[in-house]
Amino acid sequence: SAALINGQAVAGILVCAFRIATKFYFASAAPFDALRLSSQVYFAAATVITLAALGAFGVLLRLPLVVRVRAARASAPGLEMEPHDALSGGAAGPGGGASKG
Repeated sequence: SAALINGQAVAGILVCAFRIATKFYFASAAPFDALRLSSQVYFAAATVITLAALGAFGVLLRLPLVVRVRAARASAPGLEMEPHDALSGGAAGPGGGASKG
């Protein structure tokens, strides 16, 4: 989807911008020290962002609207969402979701 592609594009731009910023910030350090420090800062930032995303996902699951929708789907058998097979355009499963008959 467009949101996925846009997210990947933003992530790629942020990685490049982050590398340029750390290159300027650690310019006075020795080359191997600068690379080591830049890598440590990068992975620390990636860890913080990942933990923040996991925390936001946990908060999202506890929102009243999400709780109601999940409860409604659990109690009504006709509201389950079928897995989607992106390659064939149909539901996943035997036969790719095509009706036989």
